[in-house]
Amino acid sequence: MKNIVDLKKFFGEDLIKKNAKHIVDLIEILRSNSGDFNGEVRSERMARAVGNSSASSNFLSNILQSINIGDLFKAGNQTGQGLAAILSGLTSVLGGTNNPSTISPQTLQVIMSMVQNTNISQVLPQILKMLPQADQLFGNGSNLMNMAQALQNNPSLASALPQVLSSQLANSTMTMLYMLYTAVSNAPSQCSSDLTQMFTGIATGQGWALSMLDAFGKPPAGLKSFRIKWWGDFDECQAVDTASIKGQYCKTSIYISGVDLGGIPISLEEGVCMPSSCPEETVKALLAPAFTALSQSLPNGIGLYVYKAECKIEDMPLDGKAVAMTIVCAGILLILIVATLFDVYITRKMKSGANQSTKQNPEVSKKYEAEGVAGNPVKHPQPLQLGLLERVLLAFSVYTNGKKLLSAKKSAGSLSALHGIRFLSMSWVILGHALALNMGIFGNFYAVAQEWISWTSFQAIQNALVSVDSFFALSGLLVAYLTLKEMKKLGGILKLNWGMFYFHRFWRLTPVYMLLLGMYTCFTKYIGEGPNYNQKDLAACTNKWWTNLLYINNFVYYDYQPAGCLGHSWYLANDMQFYILSPLIMVPFYIHPVLGVIASVIFLGATWGSLIGLGLHYSWPPTQMGGGVDMSNRDKMFAEYYIKPYGRMGPYIIGLITGYILYRTKCKCRMPWFVAVLGWVVATVVACLVLYGLHDAFNNNPLSVDVSVFYLTVHRTVWGACVCWVVFACATGNGGFINTLLSWEAFIPLARLTYCAYLIHPILMEVYVGTLRHPIDLTIISLSFLNIAYLVSSMAFAFILSVAFESPMMALEKIVFGKDKKKPELMKQKANGHSEIPIVSTVYGNGVSNGLGHQKMPDETVDTLYPKIPSETVNEKM
Repeated sequence: MKNIVDLKKFFGEDLIKKNAKHIVDLIEILRSNSGDFNGEVRSERMARAVGNSSASSNFLSNILQSINIGDLFKAGNQTGQGLAAILSGLTSVLGGTNNPSTISPQTLQVIMSMVQNTNISQVLPQILKMLPQADQLFGNGSNLMNMAQALQNNPSLASALPQVLSSQLANSTMTMLYMLYTAVSNAPSQCSSDLTQMFTGIATGQGWALSMLDAFGKPPAGLKSFRIKWWGDFDECQAVDTASIKGQYCKTSIYISGVDLGGIPISLEEGVCMPSSCPEETVKALLAPAFTALSQSLPNGIGLYVYKAECKIEDMPLDGKAVAMTIVCAGILLILIVATLFDVYITRKMKSGANQSTKQNPEVSKKYEAEGVAGNPVKHPQPLQLGLLERVLLAFSVYTNGKKLLSAKKSAGSLSALHGIRFLSMSWVILGHALALNMGIFGNFYAVAQEWISWTSFQAIQNALVSVDSFFALSGLLVAYLTLKEMKKLGGILKLNWGMFYFHRFWRLTPVYMLLLGMYTCFTKYIGEGPNYNQKDLAACTNKWWTNLLYINNFVYYDYQPAGCLGHSWYLANDMQFYILSPLIMVPFYIHPVLGVIASVIFLGATWGSLIGLGLHYSWPPTQMGGGVDMSNRDKMFAEYYIKPYGRMGPYIIGLITGYILYRTKCKCRMPWFVAVLGWVVATVVACLVLYGLHDAFNNNPLSVDVSVFYLTVHRTVWGACVCWVVFACATGNGGFINTLLSWEAFIPLARLTYCAYLIHPILMEVYVGTLRHPIDLTIISLSFLNIAYLVSSMAFAFILSVAFESPMMALEKIVFGKDKKKPELMKQKANGHSEIPIVSTVYGNGVSNGLGHQKMPDETVDTLYPKIPSETVNEKM
C-alpha cells in the first residue's frame, strides 16, 4: 500500500480513508502492465473503481488535477496502460453513456489538467480517447491518421477540442497539433506522409520528432498584455534532418478581428515546425479552417483568421542576378585595391623627391609659396603628369577618398550650422524608424504603446515624420542660394548651363542609389535567416526598378503597393521632382522679387489646395498616426498624400524663399537683439506646437475633420519655416550658442555620410529584424540602445559605401567634364603629405571655386538632396 501513503501528500488523510476502496482498485489498475485492456474491460473496471456517483467522479477529477501525470505513468511501470485504462473508463463515467455526443465539464477539467501537467505527445491519444464515441471512431487509437480523419468527418466531435482549448489559449502546442490532425489528409501526398511520420514519431517519443514539437511557438506570460508573438525555436526546427524528413520553420500570422487598440491591427504570430515537403500554401490551408473554427468559441465579434504562412528555406543556390552582382562587386573591390595601392605608390614617390626636412606653414601651404618659412626654403618636386586612365584610377583610391570624407576642415563664412542640422535630423529619422520599422520584434509593443502615447515627450517620436521635412527645407534653401549666386556670377539666366544643372543632380544621386538597389535586390534573401527574414525575390525591385531610376516610384505602384522598391526612396523621387520644378520659382526671383513671390504663392496655393481637397474628401486625421474623429480612410494617407509631391512641397518652397533672402542679403542681416530673441521665441513656440500639439488628439480628444485638415495642410510648411529660421539666424550672425553647437567640427564628416546613411539604414533594420530569433521587450533603455546601434552601424556602412562608390563617381564626373585641371598642384600636395585630389567646387560645371585645396567633394555644390546637403559648397567666401 505504499502508493496510498504517497497519495497522502496530495490529499488529506481523511479523504484517503473515505475512498480507500476506490483507491486500491485504482492503484491495482495503474500497476497492471499486462492483460487484456480492451475498451470494454477498461470501462468496467474503471466504473467499479470510481463508482457512478458524482462525488466519486469529482474525487477522481481532483486526483487527476492534483497528481502529476508523470507519476501515474511511473505507477503504471511506464507503460502508459494504466493511464489508458483510466481515460477509457472516464469515457463512460464522466462523459455520460446516455449522451455520448457531449463532454461533461469534469471531462474538460481533466483534459486541461493533463495538458498542463505532462508531455503533450504522451497523452494526446488518451485525451482523444476520452471524447464520446472514441472507441467506435478510433478503434484502439494507435493509428493517428485514423484519428485525424475521424475528427475531420465528425463535425460535432471536431468542435469539442477547440472549445476546450480556446478557454486555455496558452496551450498553443496542443492547438496546433489538433489543427494539423484535423486537416492533414488535405495535404499533398508527400507532405501528408511526412506529417504522419512526424506524428508517429511524437507519439513514440523519437528525439527528432520531439524536437520539431518543441520548436512550436508557445505563448509566454502576459497574454492580457497582448504578448502574441510566439515564434518558437527557429534553429531547433531547422536543425532537424533525418534520412526522410527535414525540418522547416514556418511562421503563421493570424489576424485577430474585433479587438480595438486605437486602430492598431492585432496579429498573432505563431511558429510551427513542419516537414520541408509541405509548401507555404499547404501550411496555411491546414491551419486556416481550424483557426476559424477556434474563433467560434471566443467572445462575440472576435475572430481568428490565418492570412499568411511563411516557411524558411536553407541553402538556396545563387541565382543569375546574384552571380552577376557578385561579379560587379568583386570588380569594384579589385579596382579599389589597385587604385589605393597606386595612390600610395605615387604619394611615396613624390615625398621621396622632396626635402623631407622642410616643414610648410599651413597658413601658406595652399599658395605653395616659393619663399621659405622661418628661414627654411620650400622645395617642390617636378609635377608628375598623369594620363586619363591614371586619373580615373585615382578616383577610386580609398586612401584619398577616406581622408576627404573624414576631414573636419571648414572655411570662414560658410553656412556651417547646416552640418549639425543634417546629422541631428538624420539621427531623428533613424530614431523614428527604430520604433516604426521594428514594431514587429517587440513582444510587449501593444501594451507599451498605449502607455507611451499618453506621454507628452513621446510626441517627439510619434510625430517624427516632420524630420524629413527638415531636409526638404534645407534642400530648397541651398538650391536657390547657390543657383542664384551662380546666375549673378555668370551674368544672367541664359548663361547658366541648364543641362549640367540637371545632369549633375542626376549623377550625384543615382550611381550609389542604383548600386545599393541592385545589391539589395540580388543579395537580401541570401545574407540572413530567421523567423522574420524575407527569403523571397523582391518582385517590386525586379519588375519596377526602372521607376526608381527615373524617380517616379512615388507614382507607379507594384501589386497595388505604393513606393515600390526600397520604400523609403519615395523621398528621393520627391526631391528630384522638386529640383526639376525649382527653376520655375528661382528664375522669377532672379528677374524680380515680386515675380518670385507670385510664383511661390502659386505653388504653395496648389499644394495647400490639393491637401484641403483630399483631406475633406477622405475626412483624414491630422497625421498618419491618427488623432482625428474619422479614421476610416487613414490607410489611404501614405499613398495619396505622404509620398506625393503635392503633399510635401510646402517646406521646399519655404526653403527656396529663404535661399533667395540669403542671396539678396549676402548673409548679412544684423538685427537688434530683442528682434533676434523674438524670432527665436516664435520659431521655438511654433515648432513645439507642430511637434507636441497633437498630444490630446492622440489621447481620446480627437480633432474635428476641419481642424484635422487645417493641421494636415499647414504643419509641414510651418515646420519648414522654423528650420529655415534656424539656418537664417545662424548664417547672419544671430544664432548665438545654437550656431556654435550646430557648427561643431565633428558634425562635418558625419553630415557628409547622411545621404548614404539614409539609403542603407532601413536595410540594416530589415536584416536585424529578420534574423532576430525571439521577441524583445520595448523599454526606454532598449529603444535607446537599439537606436544608438542603428545610428553607429548606419554611419559605418555609409562610410564604406561612400568611399567605395559615391566618392569615386563624383570624382569621375570631374574628370569627364574636365574639372580636374590642377594636376601640378596635385603633385605638389602629394609631395607635402596631402594625398588627395584638389577638387574645384563647381555648381554646374562652370568653375566656381570655393578656395579649398582640401577635401572638397565633387558633389558639394547644389547637391542638397536628402540628407546630403553640400557640406562645403557653402564654404564659398561671401
